[in-house]
Amino acid sequence: MGGLDETFAEAMVVVMSLMSAIIIIINAGCIYIIQWSSVLRQKTASIFVYSILTLHLLQGCFVIPFYAAKKSKIDSIESKKFICDGFRFSYMITFYGACINVLLIGGDRLLAIRLMTSYKLVVTRRRAIIATISLWTYVLVLCLIPFVPPESEKFCRYNQQDEWTTFMLFFNTLLPYIFVIVSYMYITVKLDEIQQKTQAYNPVDGDNKPVKKRSRAISTFNLFVINKHKDKESEAERERTKNIRKVTKLTFMIILTYGLTWAPSIFYYILLKVAPSIFTEEYNTSPAESYVTFFIKFITFFDAIFTPIIYCYFHNDFRREFDKFWRKVLKKQDVAEIKDENSSHRPRSCTSW
Repeated sequence: MGGLDETFAEAMVVVMSLMSAIIIIINAGCIYIIQWSSVLRQKTASIFVYSILTLHLLQGCFVIPFYAAKKSKIDSIESKKFICDGFRFSYMITFYGACINVLLIGGDRLLAIRLMTSYKLVVTRRRAIIATISLWTYVLVLCLIPFVPPESEKFCRYNQQDEWTTFMLFFNTLLPYIFVIVSYMYITVKLDEIQQKTQAYNPVDGDNKPVKKRSRAISTFNLFVINKHKDKESEAERERTKNIRKVTKLTFMIILTYGLTWAPSIFYYILLKVAPSIFTEEYNTSPAESYVTFFIKFITFFDAIFTPIIYCYFHNDFRREFDKFWRKVLKKQDVAEIKDENSSHRPRSCTSW
């Protein structure tokens, strides 16, 4: 049982099975709504959300079931090997895929605050798709490498070499993690600066100078037109900043959820590589080690539940489109019930027999 108490392991298998079903339903539902809605489907940011929801769907379909099977009683050696390889590969690709997706979301928000008005011209839907596919391909290729290790007599065919693990943990986990933290610190500062500038703007005159001190050569009508134009620019700037702040808050919550659920696993495995002497031989062979590794993996699965819930609840466009979808479903049900009711009251003809 991998060091876990048998009764505890059986209970956790049931819990993970239920968790897997919940994750599949929630993430598949979110993906379906995005695909159904022309409004959400055309948004560039939806590509990154679609990517991370797909990753969570993979967790629900493969990672958790493999992990539950790994903790179950299975007698067949070949089945055990298949489950071991399946879990390790699916866990690695979703683990590093989550890191890359967080990097994509953080980079997107950084570009949004840096480019502002030209963001939509630079970050196009096509470029977002190319970036997402490229990074997924990069992760897939790297995660296939442990399938071709040097000759060994280890039980699993999927074996991560020390060099591979070190490279992946530092360059594909820790560095993206640091980049995202620094990016959001910068984004917070920039948003505060923009808000202060917007609040300091006087709608009567863009330069905060009294109108009466201006040159008399400017007519009252021209002054009115100039101020009206500046008012519109200021209003557009405020609206743009408001939208960026809302989206940034949403993505920050998604990334924070990732950080809280994946951080124990990230730092635990980094410690294992950087300072293995911290963990004694007695600890490595004890039941405590089995419980620690189980729980840090188990905690990561909650990211696949919380992320879609956060997105569904805090994304105004998603809520609006979901309400539209639900009303359409209810309308179809009402029409179907009316048709059934009409057909049940329809008089039968003599030929209907």
